[in-house]
Amino acid sequence: MRDSVLPLVRLHRLFGCQGESLSRDTCYVVVVGVAEKRVGLVVSRLMGQQEVAIKSLGSFLANLPAIAGSTILGDGSVALIVDPLAFVQHGDN
Repeated sequence: MRDSVLPLVRLHRLFGCQGESLSRDTCYVVVVGVAEKRVGLVVSRLMGQQEVAIKSLGSFLANLPAIAGSTILGDGSVALIVDPLAFVQHGDN
């Protein structure tokens, strides 16, 4: 990206879940960064962008890796909010 190497992190591997087929013609890379460090998150689809209020997960779920909190979406469902710093640190490994 702009004359530099961008490490890629595949979210399905990081979270230990089954990813979609790798034979797809298209994949998406979302670039996140903290300070001067950047990584590309390889995702299977993009669903849009929203402004949300992040809520704490409480002490029971506070130590989930790469999860910053949660939010309640307009349809009432709960979505987990990922922590970009965790991805940048994981990309350094």
